[in-house]
Amino acid sequence: MKVSKWNGALLNVSKHGIVGNCPSCGSADTDYVYYKHKSGRGSLDIWCNSCKVSIDAYCSYVPDGRKTKS
Repeated sequence: MKVSKWNGALLNVSKHGIVGNCPSCGSADTDYVYYKHKSGRGSLDIWCNSCKVSIDAYCSYVPDGRKTKS
């Protein structure tokens, strides 16, 4: 799977807090969660509940108002 297919989803989550449709299967049944690390940096998991494709990315910060887990 090419991660570049998910660039739009990564941008949507960062800017708007939504994933949008899955770039693999087109389903709207998608979700995400940021993991906030003690260093202040974070990581992001995005997935599709329909086709079960997922990606993870490291990020320099976690935007305010997004779903997080520690």
